[in-house]
Amino acid sequence: MESGEALMKCSGRRPGAMVARVGTLSARPWPITAWVTPLIFTVVGQTCCSPTTKTKLPSQNAPRVTRFVNTWMHAGAIRVNKEKMSKSLGNFFTIREIMETYPAEVVRYFLVSSHYRSQVDYSEDNLIESGRSLTKLYNALRGVTPLASDAVVRTAHDTLFAERMDDDFNCAGAMAILHAIAGEINQQRRDGDEQAAAASATVLVRLGSVLGLLQQDPELFFQGDSGSGQGDELSAEQIETMIQARADSRKARDFAGADRIRDELLARGVILDDSREGTSWRRG
Repeated sequence: MESGEALMKCSGRRPGAMVARVGTLSARPWPITAWVTPLIFTVVGQTCCSPTTKTKLPSQNAPRVTRFVNTWMHAGAIRVNKEKMSKSLGNFFTIREIMETYPAEVVRYFLVSSHYRSQVDYSEDNLIESGRSLTKLYNALRGVTPLASDAVVRTAHDTLFAERMDDDFNCAGAMAILHAIAGEINQQRRDGDEQAAAASATVLVRLGSVLGLLQQDPELFFQGDSGSGQGDELSAEQIETMIQARADSRKARDFAGADRIRDELLARGVILDDSREGTSWRRG
């Protein structure tokens, strides 16, 4: 069993119980582990781990030959529509349940877009907005072929990104850099500078990998689940069939029929892009 699977099985238990369970299954130390616990106090506005919690560290490492975790961090609590998540309130759910509706990468974007010590407010609107923001990044990469990472030297964006991540994991600040690079790619393509766009795309993918983002082929991202939260999305096969029917209608000069198919796809959240090479599609 992988350590991540063990963590999923231990969700809902006390941190100590979870650590005891996962610790028996993890062959090497985890770089970072975070938990949410009420054993905290505040010093100059900063949430810190309490002396009681600090004493857990040696006890959890004691039975092991190797160190269990290199760094312990306290994470902010998850709230649901600005309310505490709890079974008693009926707003408790697991990550697996969320991923039945939203793509994993959209969930990851949502989670890393706020500081790890901040409270995370889970809501449908926030997840949908995360999907839209991630779509903007992938849209900048669409149609651009990044170079090999080592073919592009370290840039000012790389330096600033590292500085923000070194600033107590300022992921929100780091993600702002990703969007700035995406804006540069769009401008470079408007200027017709495809070489500069490819270099910038390389930096964007390279930095995105630090956060586990932007590692898919853009076309696969756009043709996958959009993260809109709608359960009635058309499958890729259904969309391709409708696109072929539209092409047949246009060939037969039934332009009204072709427009009806295009409008139906648009109403179902599918956008068609016609070019000399043919018709491509993406989820809006």
